[in-house]
Amino acid sequence: MSQDYRQVNKFPEVKTFQNGTAGLTTKVFLPNRIKRVQIGSSSGKIFFKFSGEDGQLMTSSDRGFVPSSNLLPLQIATGRERQDVIYISGESGSETVVVIMEE
Repeated sequence: MSQDYRQVNKFPEVKTFQNGTAGLTTKVFLPNRIKRVQIGSSSGKIFFKFSGEDGQLMTSSDRGFVPSSNLLPLQIATGRERQDVIYISGESGSETVVVIMEE
């Protein structure tokens, strides 16, 4: 279920993927060079967090959400504090998730 974008080397870059079963996470690996990522879906509400397990049910604690037909920009730190993965799940399980990566 994971999406590995670590080899992307030209920015900005737009990637999309179909979210699986409702509530199950997809682990998204982010490239080292990005400083901002935008996530969203035009087809449904999605949830995100920065810890978890790929393919597991996303708990309702410590997660953010993006309403349908919206994008949420997230600044990515540099150095040791940098997040290199994001876990995304959908409310219904049929969402097409958009990930926009920017340098």
